[in-house]
Amino acid sequence: MKKGLPVSLQIITSSRHDGMPSVNAGQSITIQLTRTSSVTTNMKIDTGIVYIVDPFGKPISKVPFRFDKTNFGQFSLPTKKTLLSGIYTVLVAFQETKIKKLVVDKDPNKGPPDNHHVLGCFFVKAGHPPIVIHRVNYTVSLKNRTPYEIGNINAFIAMPPSIPPRQDILDVKFSPTSGREQNDLIGNNWIRFSHDVLPVGKVFKCGYTALVRNRAVRYNLPPTTLSSEVPQHIERYTKPENFIESHHHLIKDLARDLAKVHKTPIQYTKAAMQTVTNKMRYTPQKYERGAAYAIENQVGDCTEYAALFTALCRANKIPARLEAGLAFDGKAWERHAWSQIWLRGQWIPVDPTWHGSMGLLGVTNRHLPLIIGNWMDTRIRQEFKVSWYYRAKFIDEKKRGKSEPKINTNWKVSRVISVPDSGAPRLSAAPAQLHVKVPDAVPRGSRLPMTVSLTPSRTGSYPLDQMVMTVTLSDGLMDQVVAIEPFTPRLNAPVNVHLNVSMPQAAKQVILNLRLWADQKPTSTVWQKTIGLI
Repeated sequence: MKKGLPVSLQIITSSRHDGMPSVNAGQSITIQLTRTSSVTTNMKIDTGIVYIVDPFGKPISKVPFRFDKTNFGQFSLPTKKTLLSGIYTVLVAFQETKIKKLVVDKDPNKGPPDNHHVLGCFFVKAGHPPIVIHRVNYTVSLKNRTPYEIGNINAFIAMPPSIPPRQDILDVKFSPTSGREQNDLIGNNWIRFSHDVLPVGKVFKCGYTALVRNRAVRYNLPPTTLSSEVPQHIERYTKPENFIESHHHLIKDLARDLAKVHKTPIQYTKAAMQTVTNKMRYTPQKYERGAAYAIENQVGDCTEYAALFTALCRANKIPARLEAGLAFDGKAWERHAWSQIWLRGQWIPVDPTWHGSMGLLGVTNRHLPLIIGNWMDTRIRQEFKVSWYYRAKFIDEKKRGKSEPKINTNWKVSRVISVPDSGAPRLSAAPAQLHVKVPDAVPRGSRLPMTVSLTPSRTGSYPLDQMVMTVTLSDGLMDQVVAIEPFTPRLNAPVNVHLNVSMPQAAKQVILNLRLWADQKPTSTVWQKTIGLI
């Protein structure tokens, strides 16, 4: 806290982390403000605004306050389950004159004014890091337990697609190496493995190992955003199809009622997510049921949640489609389904099952998509498919019986990039200083060259272990982590990191944030700059 301020602040939480108040994502914090008269100052504080700023410098809450006659103010702030793990800062902007009504700027992208004061920090646990690199191992095995040789085996396995900015494929290795990549009309990536002959009792195995970078991406689209014109190749996603029955009379009626109240596509989308959450009761299903089953029975798992939401969007002429893959539910990785909606000329992922009650546009890096489109229909099939033929000219049906080749799938997702958590020293509030060289303005769509020099602030007996630097880019509508750089600081010497960051095409300016991480936790060292686009 700055000395000489006529206000003291106390953050009350259920626990502490490294000496600071801490909460789990989803819990509430209590903020107490006390006006003190013992401090010598010319400031007379009656009202103000409290800002909560996330680890990447983005305000997530704005709460006005007014002191009562006892010089005391207290309020509780809930935190969302979708928060990033890390250090959050409490900023207070004072207003020195008495006003009858305190007006708060509701623009979610506008930060605190320049005259704010840093009053405290708290730590959010059990959130998620902004960017993670995963290793995905996926294997399909086919055992010939029939009485005949089989051949002409073709196995198609979905490979994680590159979906900038939320998912990038860094490396893929096939086993066997004869696998070949193929794309379907939807845009999915498949690896095709072929095998000529499989004798009785033998097993054919195939699969891949992929290195995948996943980012947490959130979209801050204002409610007044108008829907852009739908391209011709996107119109198909406004029409009903099997399991996405947007022409169902109950779905059409519900969509009509929602559209009467929620006029813009953004408002309607969020309302549809919340409506699905309120109407549905989560119940695992043995088979894929789809939207009609969901609206009639109001039960289902993630597939029915996503199908019903997608159908509601299509019923209101908002293009929407399904997306499926692997996701981490906080305990383990599992198969999961969610949706995509077409807004402002791009596909935006949304998860009605996990984020429906919050109406969150975007996904966390715990979503690892494998396929896009309606896998419940016959065109796509889950994330793998296998075909084969008997090689014998004459098949004795009595001898063959009901035997079929046995097909098993095995997949595993593991985290790759992480800072060592054993033997790492306790970090200070500012373990290193950042010096960044970037131009003030660059052309739209260009690549911004960056040179970052990091100088450790502690030397001698205070060693620094491996650290990570993340670079976050915000264009006012979307926040994305665009780079992650692990490095090992050298004592008494700066470390230089060179980066090139792609600039968006349709923004007037961007805000660039740099943050240091250590032991998988963000430090207070942060750098920010606004860069114009010309």
